[in-house]
Amino acid sequence: MRISRMILAAVLLTVGPANAALGDDDDWQIFGRVLSLVQSVVHAAAKSDDPRAVEYGIDRLLSGEHGEANRLAADIAGDALADVPPEYKDTVLSLGKDLAALARKERERRPSVHLAGTEAALQARRNLAAIGLRYFDSAQLLEAVGRNDALAVELYVTGRGVDLAARNADGLTALELARRRNNHEIVDLLASAGR
Repeated sequence: MRISRMILAAVLLTVGPANAALGDDDDWQIFGRVLSLVQSVVHAAAKSDDPRAVEYGIDRLLSGEHGEANRLAADIAGDALADVPPEYKDTVLSLGKDLAALARKERERRPSVHLAGTEAALQARRNLAAIGLRYFDSAQLLEAVGRNDALAVELYVTGRGVDLAARNADGLTALELARRRNNHEIVDLLASAGR
């Protein structure tokens, strides 16, 4: 399990309903703020075509790039450390700083992969334009599937500009259409893009 996911799980368990069940309104407020932050990441990811959007959002929260997450972490740390004996506070704070540093290192390691994906998407969009297709046109994707044009479909998938769940006039998605046409290459392209 990645470090960022472990930290998020720890935060949710620390301020979750078990603590709130104690009847402390402050615990419920903190829990509500955590839920709001998580919901904002999930909502943004649900609108994105990038399958790693949730991961990027969580990494952004945990790497110190999100002001509300920073304020929430400070509140949680303050509450959590209120009853900790002074001789342990420095160790707990040091551990928190080290975990944040690890999250930042992990995030700094990934941009080259993300940028490579972005560069591939931009190149696919250029290639689609060069052959007279619009990277954002789901109808053209469906037409490419209909004519068994695996190269164009691959460019649409790589370009990440179309809604792969868009439906044609018969109500079929690109994947369903490719399956009906028994085009296994296109089925594999579209199925792997949906993962």
